[in-house]
Amino acid sequence: MKAIPYLKVMVLVVAVLRPDIGACTVIVVPSPQFPTVQSALTSASTGDTVLVQPGTYSGPGNTNLTYGGKGIVLISAEGPGVTVLDCGGGGRAVRFGTGDGSDAILSGFTITHAGNDAVFCTQNCRPIIRDCAFVDNGTSPEGSAGILAMSGGAAIVSDCTWLGNSGSACYLSNATGVQLSGCQFQGNTTEYYGGAIYCENADAMVDRCLITGNVAQLGGAIYVFGAGLVSIQACTIAGNLSTDFGGGMFLDAGASPVLTRSIVWGNCAGIGGDEAYLVPTDWVPQVTFECSDVDSSGVVAGFPGWGIHYEGTNLFEDPEFCEAMSCEVAPFGGGDYNIHSDSPCTAANSPCGQQIGVGDPDCIVSDAVASSALQSGRVQVWPNPMSTKCVVFGSGLQAPMTRIDVVNSDGRRVRRLLGLPSGELGAVWDRRDGAGQSVPRGMYFIQCQGPGWSRAARVVVVSDGQ
Repeated sequence: MKAIPYLKVMVLVVAVLRPDIGACTVIVVPSPQFPTVQSALTSASTGDTVLVQPGTYSGPGNTNLTYGGKGIVLISAEGPGVTVLDCGGGGRAVRFGTGDGSDAILSGFTITHAGNDAVFCTQNCRPIIRDCAFVDNGTSPEGSAGILAMSGGAAIVSDCTWLGNSGSACYLSNATGVQLSGCQFQGNTTEYYGGAIYCENADAMVDRCLITGNVAQLGGAIYVFGAGLVSIQACTIAGNLSTDFGGGMFLDAGASPVLTRSIVWGNCAGIGGDEAYLVPTDWVPQVTFECSDVDSSGVVAGFPGWGIHYEGTNLFEDPEFCEAMSCEVAPFGGGDYNIHSDSPCTAANSPCGQQIGVGDPDCIVSDAVASSALQSGRVQVWPNPMSTKCVVFGSGLQAPMTRIDVVNSDGRRVRRLLGLPSGELGAVWDRRDGAGQSVPRGMYFIQCQGPGWSRAARVVVVSDGQ
């Protein structure tokens, strides 16, 4: 089957999401008439597409972008691996506000060097954000570095990656109907609460997400406070670190998240509650696990025995990750959080007959798959050369990346990364090997595989600052 280019895939998605739109205008950036992204957004009308060519976009007119309440599709032509919104260490990339509904779409960008709040959603907005990478945002170790949704704002986010941000990757305060699906949160750090997700009086659904290697004072991965409805489904929460309480989750007054078919394992906390900590308060927090794999010895209630609910049948045994990293070396990116084929979390072995967690049940590379040819499409690495971290992307692939290995010049695998189900957005590598040690500078190969194809991309690792 012929591969479908990245742009055509996204145009098809837009057509499905907006069947009411007939003919629309495609505005290309850059062009003589539209040298900046904002100039195109300002000129565009509802139903139009702003198509951004590969490159790095920074400075006035390319950051602090607004849609103006119009249903515009802002999309890169060749994906996030080659299309960057660089905020230059201050400001934000995009602000969504009043009138920006689900017909306002942001797709296919790497967003980097934002001050705080790389993408801001407020005043009942509900944009769609997909296939984006948030890398090295945040100038303060507190607050939000990635997506901030507040005051009734929301976002429908899918197939995005947050890597190495300073501040909570997603900060949700009084937000309604936030959806995070097929996303990856790795190596994000805050001195406050919730390294990956901060959720205060907010409704959120977190589905099929990998949350590993994040660090916070409270809730290394997730912090929840208040009466919002928080649902966590088919996620893997592992290897996160809290300097105080709640390595995986910190549940404050009134919190009541429900975790279904999820793994909470291998997190750690400096004081207590390696997997989850429920704060002792008059407004007792609750947590419910359903068909999940949990290290229950690390689930701690401030009032012993209060608020912890295991509904139906759960697992309390090692999920058998392929190559997990220790929470003691967090923050980190990467690790292989697929599961062994005989893991208790596979559909065949789980108590509910469905797979638990987000990883694939396979740790062995198939020789047939590895030797098969990729008919079209390509794998890209950005930045390249790299110093401390890089992002791996695909463009025009005929099937998703399911296996990503980092191999040195001697042909030895030094790290296995987890592929995401989007097909285009692959993984992140933080220059560490499987033992958590920084690799020496030199040439490496990113070997990517999917059903019926394989391909490699070369990346050069240089010393810091070179």
